[in-house]
Amino acid sequence: MVRAPLVAGRVLAVVATGAISIARGGVADPPRIPADVLDRAIALNLEFMLNNQKEAGNFTYEYDFVRRREIGGDSSVRQAGALWGLSLIHLRGPSDRTAAAIRRGMAFFERAGVVRDGRRLIRYPGEDEVKTGCIALAALALIDFSRSGAAPAEECRMQLGQYLEFLVSLRGPDGLFHGTARPGDGLGDGGPSPYSDGEALLALVKAAKYLGMTRYRDMALASAEAMHAEHVVAALKRDPDSDQTKGFYQWGSMAFYELATSGWADVDRCASRVIDLAHWMIDVHRTLERARNTGYAYEGIAHAWELARLAGDRVAMAKFESVIQRGLGRLLSWQVGGPLQNGYLRFHPTQDTRAVGGVMNGAADPVLRIDVTQHQAHATILVRDFLYRDPGTGL
Repeated sequence: MVRAPLVAGRVLAVVATGAISIARGGVADPPRIPADVLDRAIALNLEFMLNNQKEAGNFTYEYDFVRRREIGGDSSVRQAGALWGLSLIHLRGPSDRTAAAIRRGMAFFERAGVVRDGRRLIRYPGEDEVKTGCIALAALALIDFSRSGAAPAEECRMQLGQYLEFLVSLRGPDGLFHGTARPGDGLGDGGPSPYSDGEALLALVKAAKYLGMTRYRDMALASAEAMHAEHVVAALKRDPDSDQTKGFYQWGSMAFYELATSGWADVDRCASRVIDLAHWMIDVHRTLERARNTGYAYEGIAHAWELARLAGDRVAMAKFESVIQRGLGRLLSWQVGGPLQNGYLRFHPTQDTRAVGGVMNGAADPVLRIDVTQHQAHATILVRDFLYRDPGTGL
């Protein structure tokens, strides 16, 4: 039986109620999304990302598909996240085309990099500070590209080690990370952020777990405890629907999942943390009632479903799947050219290769942002790979 999450001595009003989503007041389960719909959505996500990669290696940040024009603005963190998204898709189904795109993206960040004392920082064009999240996500892209076997091993390992050493240099004695650093000397100068803390944690955990870089394991374990205490326990004590916890949510869930399945010592608590966070996302943050794209929520809930499966907790599995089917099903209807297009998209049909496969941030928002598509693509992959092992049962 799944435990309700304990927050500063109080039990949140979270009850696993089987296949009925309590966040929707007892609405019956939706039809199961067909596996081929998920496969088609992922394939279109990939086409969108490839078609929006620029010659330099970075990506179109925002594109208004109705007006057929790029929107101003950029973000180093979201650009690195898009590269990581490509690496995840490539890891699932390697191809020469995606490998070439990843190498082009790696070269872009390498050109923006500066190495000091064995630490590589990224001075992203147009930004006046180094973003910890950008370094962490560039590292994650290298980690998962390396796992595919298609990466140039020696070059990749050296660059990855330099990114990780820079991250470690931003880690404070409390186990949290500076959110930014000065571009001149690379010294941390920003307070911790729930986003970049979770991104850095995930990078350290995956490097140790999948690439044998065990130097980072104990640091990751200590930081996981510190981050859970600050971004979950303390944050929810201050505000039961904390923006801080929401920022940490998917990154913390992914990192705790990797720890829970690592086979390392002292990780027994990690599985229940992922499951507890999923209950919080559903019942307190009420993800099904959000008007904007919540692909990030399903990155976490899919991992919680898998850990519930490993624990044999069918009640939690049924609850999480009900929410996934309803919530992800709605988000899939926001994909341009996708198999489940909503009324707005049917009213604005397009064959524009820069738009098809992209995902809107709202039900009628024509601006396609690269990170929205990346998070939804990752969530769709996780759902497809975890819940659909045996079509029709997910078991």
